[in-house]
Amino acid sequence: MEVPYLRLERAYNRGSLSLANAIKIGVGELAVARNPLVLTTVVGSCIAVILYDYQNKVGGLAHVILPKPKLNRYGRYEENEAGKYASTAIPFLLQRMIQAGADKERIVAGIIGGASILPLLGNLNVGQRNIDATCEILSQKGIPIIIKDVGGNSGRVVFFDIKAGVVTVIYSRKEF
Repeated sequence: MEVPYLRLERAYNRGSLSLANAIKIGVGELAVARNPLVLTTVVGSCIAVILYDYQNKVGGLAHVILPKPKLNRYGRYEENEAGKYASTAIPFLLQRMIQAGADKERIVAGIIGGASILPLLGNLNVGQRNIDATCEILSQKGIPIIIKDVGGNSGRVVFFDIKAGVVTVIYSRKEF
């Protein structure tokens, strides 16, 4: 079996990382792309969920805010908010990856974020709840987590280079 190729690099500045082909993923958004693009987002207590088919060079990134949505008065969640929650974003991202040509058997994951940066919210542990939910859903879907850079108290800027299979994480303060 070929070893899944997804690598984590940590830094304090962008260095020579080119953003010419970057797609910026906002809060609660997700995107799927093929190489040679770079997907990028900024997370604190949120989670950047990265899915990658290393052979077909198809990558996806979701910016997850919370573990699961609150249902509306009809007992459903709003479709346009699917990217905001681990319970809806991961299945949707996986579906979009397969539609873009990824092979589910080759998809691996990386998760970045889940920091404890909201002390004003008391003991809600939003970051840890996001980490737990994301890991559980990826496990249920049979997707191995190859890289994991979670917790702590620092925000992170995430760059996912689909061609190279490299996830670069830049910290908002010295942490690693």
